[in-house]
Amino acid sequence: PESSSRSEDALKKTAGVAWVVTAVYYFYQYTLRSAPAVMMPQLSDAFGMTATAVASMVGLFYYGYSPFSLVAGAAMDGLGPRKVVPLGAATVGIGALMFATGDGVVASIGRFLQGAGGVFALVGAAYIATTNFPASRAATLIGATQMFGMAGGSAGQFVVGPMIGAGVSWSTFWVGMGIGGLAISVLLF
Repeated sequence: PESSSRSEDALKKTAGVAWVVTAVYYFYQYTLRSAPAVMMPQLSDAFGMTATAVASMVGLFYYGYSPFSLVAGAAMDGLGPRKVVPLGAATVGIGALMFATGDGVVASIGRFLQGAGGVFALVGAAYIATTNFPASRAATLIGATQMFGMAGGSAGQFVVGPMIGAGVSWSTFWVGMGIGGLAISVLLF
């Protein structure tokens, strides 16, 4: 009985860490989702596009996010978060690195991948919350996950904007975020 109690405690701790890292991943992908808004002039110059064309390219995030919401749910149900959430984070990181290239086609594919991979954060955190914790805590954990995302959206504006204003190049930001996404993927794995 004592060893079973210890293994239950270890599983609870593992689930708690998994939820926290997945919530951080949600913060991260939300930062990437909102960051382009504070660097539109730099992106227009880099890609040689009008602001409207850049906005269309940036909007490809949602073309990945929307259909992959269903894919993420089915994958989570069929394979579990351990197998799919790290792949989602890696996809976002690779998408950010592709966006950093400055090539319109590669960046567009990268932006789509950011959306397709990003959806695994919220779905994964909700899955972990509802399957590893008591039902009486699930709504609190899902709400906290949503808080992480909104904080990431704010960071994409109020942290990234001053960074760009202080001279950090747009491509350096995206390379750093791409590496960050790959690091999150490793932690999730």
